[in-house]
Amino acid sequence: MKKILFPTDFSKNADNALSYAIEYVNQIKGHLTVVHVYESPGSTGSYVSVDAYMRKEAVKQMAGTIRKVQTKLAKGVTFDRFVKGGEPVHILAK
Repeated sequence: MKKILFPTDFSKNADNALSYAIEYVNQIKGHLTVVHVYESPGSTGSYVSVDAYMRKEAVKQMAGTIRKVQTKLAKGVTFDRFVKGGEPVHILAK
């Protein structure tokens, strides 16, 4: 099975690129993984966890992106997604 890894920052440019990734994965009848990695600022000394807030917002944005993906995928094409905190280069290299 052919697999496509699509990192996104939820920008307009990423949305445009996602359209091309969907078109391509439909052609090859492959598997699409949509991933967003947010960089956590670490401890800020506040009572509110910045990491938890960033994760919550990223998960919310990912849900909107996945709704778009689901409506455009061809029959037989599979997908998954994940949201992780950390250094994008290290997370994506795994």
